[in-house]
Amino acid sequence: MKALIIAHDKNFVGGANRSLLMVIKGLREKYGIECDVILPGKGTMEEELKRNKFKCIISDYKNPFSVRKGDKFDLLRKINVYFRFWREWLLGKKMASKLKNEKYDFVYTNTRFPVVGASIAKKLAIPHITHIREFGSDECFQGPWTPKTIYNCSDKVVLISKALYNTMASKTPSEKLIMIHNGISGDLGIETHQLFPDKRFNMILTGRIVPDKGQIDAVKALVKLKKMGVSEAKLYLAGSAPETDRKYENEIKQYVAEKGLNEDVIFLGEVNDMKAVRKNMDIELMCAILETFGRVTVEGMRNGLLVIGSNTGGTIEIIRDKENGLLYEQGNVDSLSQILYKVYQNVKFSRKVALNGYLFSQTSFTEENNVKQIYEAIRETLS
Repeated sequence: MKALIIAHDKNFVGGANRSLLMVIKGLREKYGIECDVILPGKGTMEEELKRNKFKCIISDYKNPFSVRKGDKFDLLRKINVYFRFWREWLLGKKMASKLKNEKYDFVYTNTRFPVVGASIAKKLAIPHITHIREFGSDECFQGPWTPKTIYNCSDKVVLISKALYNTMASKTPSEKLIMIHNGISGDLGIETHQLFPDKRFNMILTGRIVPDKGQIDAVKALVKLKKMGVSEAKLYLAGSAPETDRKYENEIKQYVAEKGLNEDVIFLGEVNDMKAVRKNMDIELMCAILETFGRVTVEGMRNGLLVIGSNTGGTIEIIRDKENGLLYEQGNVDSLSQILYKVYQNVKFSRKVALNGYLFSQTSFTEENNVKQIYEAIRETLS
């Protein structure tokens, strides 16, 4: 069996590309599916794929969406979204003509963003599977590439959480939809470390520095925590802002400077070895407004950290409050800071919850189960 894989990003950053690499490695190694990958440009994702001996095809497709900003240029952005869609659709048809001799059995598009996968599949008259890993933003102009269009252009739509499934099912029929929880590779059986030694209180929030990830809430909660007397508390932010928009990151840094927290809020940038970083952490924060699944939530558990997350989206499908982690009211900085203070006051209970999270994560959301379920979805689609 031979698959044509469509990646959404040229760089090996964020959870979607990491999950994609895990999936195609598993499909090749366990089920013998040959996978060629199309990328929207040259970058670190190509390097990672070649290191794992995957064939890469470089193109130049773009994200078809555009952010609504409420200014005089919104009309141009809306028009541009339609232009982008048809450009990508025609690009896909051209690519299909060049790829027809490769005899692919199906096209697999990772995330909702690339349009070219659907176009290629239609031109080659082969099945198209879309793996959606994000809610999408109501602040975007979608143009023609709506959930309904994606559904109509797919033979199967894989969604990585119940929350995402329900959102998609509210906008489209459900016949082609399937929910498969994300799988997280590695980090199993890690030797845990003692949390909160000598009153250490290190928190880490991992993810792209964008408003949807809620880093500013974590910083504001730290300010309140300091006022409660937790002078040892520090916050580490792992991840980077998009190259094209660092406004949010700059706003956070300005706020940190105004509050005199430059020594207590540490920007780590992109981190290659998160296990090494987490060895010196006590708490993993998930402050996203609406996280689709939350691979870093599982990674935090597998590294033995106490995981605290917002009570929305896929996070509540992973965290069982006060059992294997703690939940706070999303967007409520007081709620988060109060929970953090309770953790500080009751280290014994916090360590017990963290241990429960560690044990839970050893058998949940595994790579093996994830790849197996995706393979079964592929077989069903092709049958």
